[in-house]
Amino acid sequence: MCIEFLHSEVVNFLNYNSLFTLNLKDRTITLYEDGFIDEESTELSKKQIFNKEILYSYQISPLIKNIYLESKIKEITGNDIKIIDHPDSEITGISCISCRYIVYENFDDSIFEICPVCYWQTDTLDEHGYSRLNKAYLSNYKNTSSCKEKIKQFKDIYVRK
Repeated sequence: MCIEFLHSEVVNFLNYNSLFTLNLKDRTITLYEDGFIDEESTELSKKQIFNKEILYSYQISPLIKNIYLESKIKEITGNDIKIIDHPDSEITGISCISCRYIVYENFDDSIFEICPVCYWQTDTLDEHGYSRLNKAYLSNYKNTSSCKEKIKQFKDIYVRK
């Protein structure tokens, strides 16, 4: 039996699950690295006033496929669910030029960003396909075993063009 949920309900549940299951050490590290606290103080990071910041740090991208979100719910609750809105076919955005997964919501988000799948950093290529930021030719990078392996790992998470 599959229980039906809206995409927003699943995302909210997963975000709050991250908040409630984050141990104190990781909570402290997150707050410190994101600049919300000035020192790695576990006493300070216990405070409720930081819950919104932690939730923001663990936001789930709207570009993630439903099958992945549904599997995460199954891992946590043991329940089979079906997301009844936000079909994968309607996921749009900007794809990484290396792995071709749609990982950026818009062009502005993609500028100089590092792809969460293959780690290619977006920049302008020269006439030979060389990237100064990545210190590699795009064609060579795409043919590395590391890049190919990451592409396989993320097939159920992101939509590929």
